[in-house]
Amino acid sequence: MTSDVLNLSQDPGVGKTIGLKIGAALTSSIGREHVLETALADLIDNSVGHGASIINIRFQELKGRVTRIRIRDDGSGMDSVALHQAMEMSPDKRENKPHPFSMFGQGLKSSSMSQARVLSVYSSPAARSHVGSRMIREDAGGKLEYGELLPDEARKGFIGYDNENTTGTVIEWSSLDNVSHSGRQAERHRWLSETIVRISNHLGLVFHRFLEAEKIRISIDVLAEESGRPGAPTIVRAINPFSFEGTGHEHFPLTIQKALPKLGRIALECHIIPAHSRSESARIMGQDRSNWQGLYVYWRDRLVHFADWAGLATAKKEYALARVRLELSDGLRDVVTMNPAKKGVVLKPLFANAVSQATDSDGRYTFDQFLKVAGEQLKSSNRRVARTDPLTRVGSGLPNEVVEKIGQTLGWRDAQHSIDVDWAFVPEGQLFKVDLDNRRILLNSRYRVFLSATEENRHEDAPIVRTLLFLLMETFFKGGYLQQKTKDQIAAFQEILAAATEVQLREIAAHEESAMSDRAEKLSNEDFDPTALSRSRAFKADLEPDSPPRKTLDTMQIDFPNRTSPRAAPPPLINSVKKVRLPLPARRQETPEKLPATTALAIATHYRKGKTIGELALEHQVSDRAVALSLAESAFGPTAIEDDPATAFRHGEAWAPYEREKLHALEKIGSPIEAMAAHLGRTAFAVAWKLLDRPKGVDIPNNRLLELRRNLAGEN
Repeated sequence: MTSDVLNLSQDPGVGKTIGLKIGAALTSSIGREHVLETALADLIDNSVGHGASIINIRFQELKGRVTRIRIRDDGSGMDSVALHQAMEMSPDKRENKPHPFSMFGQGLKSSSMSQARVLSVYSSPAARSHVGSRMIREDAGGKLEYGELLPDEARKGFIGYDNENTTGTVIEWSSLDNVSHSGRQAERHRWLSETIVRISNHLGLVFHRFLEAEKIRISIDVLAEESGRPGAPTIVRAINPFSFEGTGHEHFPLTIQKALPKLGRIALECHIIPAHSRSESARIMGQDRSNWQGLYVYWRDRLVHFADWAGLATAKKEYALARVRLELSDGLRDVVTMNPAKKGVVLKPLFANAVSQATDSDGRYTFDQFLKVAGEQLKSSNRRVARTDPLTRVGSGLPNEVVEKIGQTLGWRDAQHSIDVDWAFVPEGQLFKVDLDNRRILLNSRYRVFLSATEENRHEDAPIVRTLLFLLMETFFKGGYLQQKTKDQIAAFQEILAAATEVQLREIAAHEESAMSDRAEKLSNEDFDPTALSRSRAFKADLEPDSPPRKTLDTMQIDFPNRTSPRAAPPPLINSVKKVRLPLPARRQETPEKLPATTALAIATHYRKGKTIGELALEHQVSDRAVALSLAESAFGPTAIEDDPATAFRHGEAWAPYEREKLHALEKIGSPIEAMAAHLGRTAFAVAWKLLDRPKGVDIPNNRLLELRRNLAGEN
């Protein structure tokens, strides 16, 4: 595509060109009322008007710089005649019926020219039929012209990187005016991130009825032109300014109304927000309720005016709980003037006078009385409840339940910013790091195993630690940079939490050492074969040929707790957890009698449905070990239940954090059960039991169940 060419006569993709001489003053004023989010909303009006249900907004980057924005839909598209009329500046010449949201016939041009100097339109009214047009704006000479694209150029532009729609329209902006041109990549990324959030919030608000009814789906993503692949999309969610639960006064909501001869009836639906509500509907975009007081005007289910009284009242803090909804009919368009960008209305004197005379059906409330009641409710609520400061919104890293609870109890400060909480490798000795540029709180992955207490690297593990760090650090993200005093305070927090981490690691090491000593004391009072330990050492040496020579039984001393020698001091911070345990001799545990085929099949079937080993043992009145043996054989085969005398002494021994981490790594690369056991110095059955007993569980293959059914048939 050649959409960056600013001279249509030199563009090889353009055929016939049409000049529009409108003058420098008018050219520079086109779309002046638009900002990026309202310009995009105007284009989505066109998409909805042409029957689109799926709309995508894509920012394309080249070497970290936004080069173009593409808006793609799956609507009915335009043929060459309709496209020609859409590019003209004279709405009176239009022959086709305008779509439901069309007002002046200028939406496509005004919204696009407000953001870019080059507008390209690619459309397909039917499969394998493509038309296109390109418009350029030259402010200096007051020149505006467009050209019809050749069919091949239109087809390429419509398909782009991954457009699979057979019909629809693609609007492409290039030579962009209002994107970040900062020399710092971090600043450009921050601008883009904040812009996507702002766009998502605006579209979620103005199109919330369409989104809630699932008439449309809007997504926003970023595509790197070097790879040709988009990142994960942001799905625009509905933000309904009237979905708060309950009411702030028993008599509200109610409708005050007044009939206007020949124009229709003005009906204002008056709401008072519950004073203590912290829902997203009450605190839209995380902002204070007073910012969202006012009149909300809907035209054909599209929100065209919000959070402003439009002259009916003066915004005051005491009206923070007051919101009024107006459904704008076509008849009232004579007394209500709509902004071309659909981001505000002007009420004519006739309308304002009618509102002053309007009452509810009982004649009890007027508009002024409604405002008075809203102010009284706010005052009484302030006397009873102390205020709390809202927090910066969470982007990712906290469970949904936690995010919802924060929103309900504290609320969100500013939805244009968000904070991510994630894992990353941070220098040893630091539990976390604050990355203000990318708005992230990073936990040290070195401590993930013992902090998360889970065997899986899930995205939202360690929820308590994540939440506490978010609550502790959130206040530092209010500004754009960290002052030295703030950096010193974060460094102090680092030292304090590092000390707490060391204490916890030492407690883990001391607990493991104590548990080992208790087992050793118990075993020292029993008879055991002293050659078992030698066999164990020799077996491990064979498994780890590159490991350093181990002490033999002759040169090694086992220090049991009943001896008088003092216990050694706890080892250093990290080594205390990642030490290699000394295997202790134990008697081999006898394998219980094999379960009947009927029971084995029932256990395997119910395990696949989510039951745990303990639940199955209780249900079938057998031991946990018997259930684990049956499942191990079903999941991994008969080799998983063979007891190895060289490692049998470790049955029942607790799994250290580093062992769980190693087991997870071996499983991730697809190691067989026997190889896992060899690496970990445990029996295959011990490894199988550990895998089976996790929340995630183990998938028992269908062929194993078929084998159990055949065994059952053989018994019968």
